[in-house]
Amino acid sequence: MTREDLAAFPMDRFSTEYRALRDGAALEVREPAKRARAAPKIAERLVTCLWYSQRYLKELTTADGRPVSVISPGVWNLDDGPDFLRAAVRIGDEVIQGDVEVHVNASDWNAHGHRSQLEYANVAVHVVMWNDAGITSVTNAAGRAVPQVVLADALTQPLRTVERQVETDDYPYRKRAGLGECAKILRRVRRAELVRLIMLAGEWRVQEKAERYAAWLDEISAASVDFDDVLYRAVMEALGYDANKQPMRTLAERVPLRVLREFAEGQQAGAGEYAVQAVLLGVSGLLPSGADQSWDKETQRFYAFLKGTWDAFQDERSYFPMDSGAWFTGGRPANSPMRRIAAASLWLRRTRRQPLLQTLTSILDGLNKTAARFEDDYRRFRENVLARATAMRGGAVSKACREARRRMADLFAVGTDRYWSRRYVLGGRTLARPVALLGRSRLEQIVVNVVIPVLLLYVRRARPELEGALLMLYHASPKGDDDKVTRLVRHRLFGVQTDPVGPETAALRQGLHQVFKDFCSKDAGGCIGCSFRENLDRWLAHRGPELPG
Repeated sequence: MTREDLAAFPMDRFSTEYRALRDGAALEVREPAKRARAAPKIAERLVTCLWYSQRYLKELTTADGRPVSVISPGVWNLDDGPDFLRAAVRIGDEVIQGDVEVHVNASDWNAHGHRSQLEYANVAVHVVMWNDAGITSVTNAAGRAVPQVVLADALTQPLRTVERQVETDDYPYRKRAGLGECAKILRRVRRAELVRLIMLAGEWRVQEKAERYAAWLDEISAASVDFDDVLYRAVMEALGYDANKQPMRTLAERVPLRVLREFAEGQQAGAGEYAVQAVLLGVSGLLPSGADQSWDKETQRFYAFLKGTWDAFQDERSYFPMDSGAWFTGGRPANSPMRRIAAASLWLRRTRRQPLLQTLTSILDGLNKTAARFEDDYRRFRENVLARATAMRGGAVSKACREARRRMADLFAVGTDRYWSRRYVLGGRTLARPVALLGRSRLEQIVVNVVIPVLLLYVRRARPELEGALLMLYHASPKGDDDKVTRLVRHRLFGVQTDPVGPETAALRQGLHQVFKDFCSKDAGGCIGCSFRENLDRWLAHRGPELPG
């Protein structure tokens, strides 16, 4: 590891260099001549996710001004052909059924040749962000005029805000993936530079999440909501896992942290955690309106308490439940929405008097002081991170990182529950052995995916001297479990050979997710139109000649 390598990889702040690689902006030679202002550049996948979720949209219309009501956005197609199959849309007074194709611009329909492609003959609606061609419809292979739905004028928030809020890698994607075009370039790059590239992407991912949370804070600041409430909403979203992220976040938005804490404090001793649970289950729409006579006595008593508490809360504060259909209930029984809400209620009850941000900042402050005391150890830590992409197994700084991470994770631990630790669903059979409501790996993921981005937002606004310690904590965090996204991206970037990067740390794992989000998720079946290879080539040229690793 050379001095130049270390100098090029500062550890006192999160780097923004990856943003330049992603956009290609900082690597271009700017021309002095003025150009016509172009529409913002966005990924087609963002438009696809907006159509699928129907969030951030209101009062949809066709390009010729007819009102649009989405009965069903369709089934997300993971094979070749239209983006969505078997959709149902009401346009004016007519219900139209068929497939849906999504593009950024209206002109993309003809540019992609869909007019003559038989697999697009059943397309009934063309969804675009912008009607750049100024046309009211396109023609499919069957010769029928296909109405266009334009999203740009129907956004409930500015486009860049929406882009920050939508987690596009939470949505389905095509799983087939061969070796990417970018792999040809990466084969000639030395390992240290590969590690640096993915680390930079991982650091940018934390900053994108921090920007997303900043938008939450700015949206709710008028209601005097602080960082603890942002942290509460982010943790609730994380507890929803992929399937129920959105409804869990909506639930947290409906019932602010302050309301839950005040209500819990007013309950009798020992009843607070179930009072919080009753409110959350009631607002979620998952609490049944009446008891089932087939339930066992324990469930009957438990339900009577929940229902009575929810009714009292509803009478006092006039809350109305969410639509229960918003929840996905077909996943693993241990991750059922009611169990996730039970875990949240236990956490909220246990930390009801604890200032969350203050506690986390105190832990980070202690880590910062340790790094300052052991400068040589900190230097070796940096060398090890960059050289082998793994935290040291020994040394004062490494031990301090592990301890800080453990203490942060413990802040979100929930322990066991008398009812839900032995049940998957309300009224379900009693399990022979208790099943954890929240495992250690999920706690570690909350630290990486929620705590570190929220802390980054805070320290940049109030404690900038702590950003280096936060970055150190991030690079010292273990990768956690592998997933389908990291497996796909590794194969696209490096092929079937041994992965030269790892990932062995959370930063590298997050970096692979960021590359997927910015590039591979746009067209996971091929590389047509992907700018990663071109941007990567220019980025490497900008950094100078590479040596074999």
